Amino acid sequence: MKKYIVSLLSLLRFPAHLLFLTGVYSRYFLGIKTKPLNADWNAFSLEKSFIRWGDGETMVALGMPMVFTYKYENSSPKLSDKMKRILSYPWNNIVVGLPKEYLVDTEDNTPDIRAWIITRAFFQSGYNLRKEYDDAFFYRNLKTYENFLKLYQGKRIFLITNEESIQKVVNDGRLWVIGSYAIPSQYAFSSYDTFKPAVVSALESVSKEELMVMISGWPAGKILSFELTTEYWYVCHDVWQFFDLYLKK
Repeated sequence: MKKYIVSLLSLLRFPAHLLFLTGVYSRYFLGIKTKPLNADWNAFSLEKSFIRWGDGETMVALGMPMVFTYKYENSSPKLSDKMKRILSYPWNNIVVGLPKEYLVDTEDNTPDIRAWIITRAFFQSGYNLRKEYDDAFFYRNLKTYENFLKLYQGKRIFLITNEESIQKVVNDGRLWVIGSYAIPSQYAFSSYDTFKPAVVSALESVSKEELMVMISGWPAGKILSFELTTEYWYVCHDVWQFFDLYLKK
């Protein structure tokens, strides 16, 4: 219950978003369906940045903490604005990963998962400038760490995530990690303006040839992926904590 109370109190700072959510739920309970997202899928590429987006990211963009993991990030207008910038970016060097199975058909697929309804309505409200997407569950669908390794074979990896995850990948030794930077595992955005320049400085010391910036860090990681792509032209992949599923501590 606490997570919902915290989310609601945070949302009071965003009256326009509160009205938006009220409208979404009103239509839902009245049985008025939102349309499925009209998009081209399978746009994932090693040559483009990839940023995953689901119900948690929609909540953050609306000014709410991630409702199921509110302890990981505070809510703020600055964070909300930066999240919405990701969706407002019109160029095709970034692929957004959306929960395809919940957005391509009707809401009959997910009658009890209201967060996906919010995500769909959010995109229908004007954050759908691009037409190419891929599945937010792309990495989960790889099923094994070996398939993950094959995908990035030959790529030089600069890894940005929390210290514990970095150590798992480095100790495993199968990814070609040429550098890393540890960001906080909780409330990372509160120190974003400090660690972003440090990350940029660290990346400037390595060649961009066959370089893949691999990032996992909740909303702050997605914002970092976006800004490293649009401001410095790196290819960044928001990989989720995929390696944490398969690598022991």
